[in-house]
Amino acid sequence: MPKVTEAHMQARREQILAAAHACFGRKGFHQTTMQDICEAAELSPGAVYRYFPSKETIIAACCQDGQAQVVEAVQQLFAQALDTQAVIEALLTEFFLHLERSVPEVGAEMEMAAEAARNPEINAAYREQRATIVRELARVLRRGQERGEVAAEIDVDAAAQVLLATWQGLVMQLSSDPGIDVRSYVEALRMILERGILRV
Repeated sequence: MPKVTEAHMQARREQILAAAHACFGRKGFHQTTMQDICEAAELSPGAVYRYFPSKETIIAACCQDGQAQVVEAVQQLFAQALDTQAVIEALLTEFFLHLERSVPEVGAEMEMAAEAARNPEINAAYREQRATIVRELARVLRRGQERGEVAAEIDVDAAAQVLLATWQGLVMQLSSDPGIDVRSYVEALRMILERGILRV
């Protein structure tokens, strides 16, 4: 029997998690069955159970992997040597406008937040992710202050918290009303940022 490579195992794991993520976004964590996940992944139950012994372990892995991906994307974005306005514009495009075409992601994000309230392990990872995002965003804003691109009187740590809360608020609104005009929301936010935080 040929040896299963680490790359193959990782690819299969990601295949299962991607299928589960889509199912969770549509039906929620607790309404989704293992059979739903198997069908979405186009794998047999035995193949799925080889990687994850229960739906609960899939939920935990989806939450942790999803959080890690968001943190990585934020860090890569903020590591670029862009002026503050360009960073904010990229943030609005890649994270806010992205929600316009990602209804399953909205559902999955709401499920993760709800699960974090119930599960201490997931809550710890969820809080760490949010803290990392706020810290990275505050660092960008602080760098902007040093360049004269961000208002000197702004508390950058508080501003970073507000920006994250604004994104979370949009996710929450879209979860109950997918018809919200995301582009108008983003345009209003852009004006608020330009007149209240950025020096443009």
